[in-house]
Amino acid sequence: MPDYERSETISASPDHVYDYVSTPQNLAAYVATLRSVDPLPGHRLRVAAEVDGRREEGEAEFAADPAARRIDWHGSDRSRYRGWLAVAPSGADAALVTIHLSTETGDERQAIESAIVDTLSNIRAQVGASSA
Repeated sequence: MPDYERSETISASPDHVYDYVSTPQNLAAYVATLRSVDPLPGHRLRVAAEVDGRREEGEAEFAADPAARRIDWHGSDRSRYRGWLAVAPSGADAALVTIHLSTETGDERQAIESAIVDTLSNIRAQVGASSA
């Protein structure tokens, strides 16, 4: 399974950033490929994404750990897609956000890396907009 990881420092408190990214209703606003998210019972979500020009829908597991400021997710058994996002303090009133993804194929490396960059950019824009 290929792994992808990228970090970015965001000028906002780690708690504020974590509160935003760990709220399932915010996922479609910041995850570059997501178009809709509907919470299901337990730690499950029904998601729709735009991937390589095609719409994909399915269920995903989404687990938030406030003490570690970390969220973990994985797609349905057939997708073999998983990842985590962690928020750590980084200096005065700043947060280091790290996204890690594991996928079943390495064929989409550039698209995945671009989506991670876009997602981090969206988090920065949304957290800045919501804290103003």
